[in-house]
Amino acid sequence: MVFCFSKMLSNIIGSFIVNTSKSISSAAAAMAGTVVQFLE
Repeated sequence: MVFCFSKMLSNIIGSFIVNTSKSISSAAAAMAGTVVQFLE
């Protein structure tokens, strides 16, 4: 029971970390594109 719950919790945390890193990288890419346009 506890093992099943902890496994579910780790899956939720893992997917949350993946989604957060994806949004951070996409935001960083958008920011970099804006900076490049500004420099040109």
